[in-house]
Amino acid sequence: MAFPVVGLLLGGIYFVPARRLSGGREPWFTVLLGAGLAATVFGIGYLSQTRIVFSSAVWLASIALLLVERRIHGSLDGNLERFGHTHAIALVVTFFLAAVSADAARTHA
Repeated sequence: MAFPVVGLLLGGIYFVPARRLSGGREPWFTVLLGAGLAATVFGIGYLSQTRIVFSSAVWLASIALLLVERRIHGSLDGNLERFGHTHAIALVVTFFLAAVSADAARTHA
């Protein structure tokens, strides 16, 4: 039960490899986390046929949220929860857009 929550919802599938690859050094750690956010947002957006403009807006907003989170709390210091907030919000908004896109496709068909 912990793997789906920590690994998928909180973005542990990106956080742990990014920390190991970058050694926790900035700016590479943040760049790798941004790439993980892109994989989530654009991957789900592609599968749900969400417009690229909407997916891009969600990704840019999630990057901004990650930078605000880092500004407020300082370094992530191995705390998955700090990145988890950002990843969970990006995931929820992406699923919302996927649902709206699916509904719009049904009504226009």
